[in-house]
This record gives sequence, structure tokens and C-alpha cells, in this order.
Amino acid sequence: MVCLDGSEIAERILPVVKEQAAAMGSEVVLVRVVNLPGSVTLGVPGFPSVPLHTASMPEHLKKEYDLADEYLKKTAQSLRQQGINIDSQTLIGLPGPSIISYAGENGVDLVAMVTHGHTGFRNVLLGSVAEHIVKESGLPILLIRPK
Repeated sequence: MVCLDGSEIAERILPVVKEQAAAMGSEVVLVRVVNLPGSVTLGVPGFPSVPLHTASMPEHLKKEYDLADEYLKKTAQSLRQQGINIDSQTLIGLPGPSIISYAGENGVDLVAMVTHGHTGFRNVLLGSVAEHIVKESGLPILLIRPK
């Protein structure tokens, strides 16, 4: 599973994943979490972190979801054209718990992501999705810090 947030920094994991997936014949799933106010219970471990896309969604949530989903599908298609067996999944909730929950529910055996490198006080204020996943998932993690 490859965690993306739509940033160029997060995409720096893709060449590494592409190389490893091609060498091992792995199936890859790209995941992006839409993190919006009011989505807390959707990302709590033990609750399903299934994608939500219904007519009853608030318009701003629907727009964010659609943009994230379109981004993932476009990224997946590019990798698919390069011979990678790939899928994508857009989730709604808190990033760390949603990623862990999805990984557990779907038999993910490796989580790959980029750390943005926040440390110290800034990390305390912003939180760290990578740190949360490393500490809480119990899964092997491929974590790179871009230069």
C-alpha cells in the first residue's frame, strides 16, 4: 500500500515502489485519505474505513473526495501503463487511523510512504501520519525521507 497526499514530496516514493513491485510482481494499492472536519469516527480503528461517496455527502466533502479520487486514478493509470499491477482507494477520515484500518481490513503486508521530515515542536503541533503508522500498525513500513 502506498500512501499519498497529493504532494510532489509524497510522490517521491513512487519510483521506489515501481522498482520493487516490478521486481517482486507485487500488487500495489495507492491510498489517499480525505481529512475533513467531522470525519473523526470514520477513521477510528475498529470502525470500517470504507470509501464513502453518496448523494447525501456535503458538497465540499464530495468535491474533495472527487479530486482525491481523480488524482489517485490518474496516478494509478500512469503506473499501470508501465506494467505495475495497481489499484487505488480514496478514504475519508483521520489519515493515520484510516490507513491502519484499511491495511488491516485488506491484508496489506507493507505500507510505503514518504515522511515530510517534521521534527520537534512542529511535529507536535502538526502530528505525524508516518510516525502514527510506524507506532500503531504493526506492519512493515517502507519509509523514505526525500532530500
